[in-house]
Amino acid sequence: MIDNREFICEQQETLSGGQLVDCLNVLLVDDSEPILAVLKEFLDFSGYHVITVDSGSKALETVSRGGIDCVISDYHMPDMDGLELLKIMRALGCSVPFFLMTGSAPEELEDKLDGIGIDGFIPKPVDFSEMLGCISRVTGARQTA
Repeated sequence: MIDNREFICEQQETLSGGQLVDCLNVLLVDDSEPILAVLKEFLDFSGYHVITVDSGSKALETVSRGGIDCVISDYHMPDMDGLELLKIMRALGCSVPFFLMTGSAPEELEDKLDGIGIDGFIPKPVDFSEMLGCISRVTGARQTA
């Protein structure tokens, strides 16, 4: 089994403004290539190492190799939706922080969320500063001046 950390950054990257952030590995899962591209560019610029995949099955393969610090997944995808992805990850013992991107109101999904270990929602359209706050809250991203 290959560990993703062999291929992804483990060191600190310098950001504009002289801040240092541990290079955390974020997995983005969405079947829309344009959305993946925009979110990847933003998170790369913010100092994260980003891996993108276009399906839940590819996400499971990536997570199984280890080295992922946070997963952000779209809710609506053709092969498996984001909730199914999360359920499978948790059933396999994976406790990586998990956020669901959705245009639906979280209240509409409450009955499906009982006990599956979701860390939060990122509403679409995505507010970039809210996304950064979510990642930093669950990963304890260290920032120093």
